[in-house]
Amino acid sequence: MSKVEMQTAVFFTEHEFTCWRERECNDVYPCQVSSQGSNGVTLRLDDTTIRFAKGVAQEVARCLKDAFLVNFGNTVNVLFTSGKRESKLERVFRKDVAGRWHYKANGRFKCRQTESEIYFSKITKVPGDPMEEIGIYTVEDGGVELVFGYIGYSFSMLDASWLAENLMKANQV
Repeated sequence: MSKVEMQTAVFFTEHEFTCWRERECNDVYPCQVSSQGSNGVTLRLDDTTIRFAKGVAQEVARCLKDAFLVNFGNTVNVLFTSGKRESKLERVFRKDVAGRWHYKANGRFKCRQTESEIYFSKITKVPGDPMEEIGIYTVEDGGVELVFGYIGYSFSMLDASWLAENLMKANQV
């Protein structure tokens, strides 16, 4: 045979997340991150599948890293942030009266939903295109929340760091 077949690089990893808002109950759920070449990045949280275009996956990863840095900084009473950068999500750093920093990032992306998955493709300004919001927030006592429209997942700052790192790795496949 003279044909040479090129196989698409594949990335897959999984981890068990502690549900931050239910951590006293030891409630956990599975998280999987995968990618197959140029098809974007797939995130499976519990029983929900979310697919991202590569640019959206990168933005989510960077904002998760921001949330991790803010929470880590709160452990030593310092605000840590990533380097100054352009972001497709609106990012806000705010200090409360107790001196703790909080972080939130919100953005609206073109979205297509089916019964089995949610797919975020890009930011769009075209009227009538279906849009859905993505939000990344720090929550009490060092947790992070990732929200897709009406679905939200909370987890530890270490889980946020793991997810950010693996979204970036999957994005590079």
